[in-house]
Amino acid sequence: MKAVYIYNRGRKTFIGKHIKDVIYREFAFTRAVLWQNKSLSFDSRMLAYAQSQSVKKFVFTDTVKRKSYEIGIRALTNNSHTEDHGQGEQLYFPLDLAKKIKYKKTPFVKKEVVLEDPINRFLDDGDDFTFEEQFENTSIEDLE
Repeated sequence: MKAVYIYNRGRKTFIGKHIKDVIYREFAFTRAVLWQNKSLSFDSRMLAYAQSQSVKKFVFTDTVKRKSYEIGIRALTNNSHTEDHGQGEQLYFPLDLAKKIKYKKTPFVKKEVVLEDPINRFLDDGDDFTFEEQFENTSIEDLE
């Protein structure tokens, strides 16, 4: 079991739990981008991670309404599209492709995995500063 994080604009952000062959995403659907269009999204790095870890499905849980939806990774990859609405590259898919299942509450997960940030991939895992802060006290001459 692993808690999955990303760095987005220099901030470490929790995006889901990897338990056995399932990725669990738990959040209030009312805060999801494009919820009004009945679409859900997740960071595109999560799909690459899921494929590399032989994940078979995703479970999305609305923590407010206590409803869970399950979608297979193949259905997800065949029916999603990529957009960026200010939170980085996200994969969007229509919620009606997911099967409503019994509400699932997941256990606390201590072990972490941080997915690579394509902008800040050169930073060490322990660094908690933004890309801009890397160079704020550096002149052009220092970089040559």
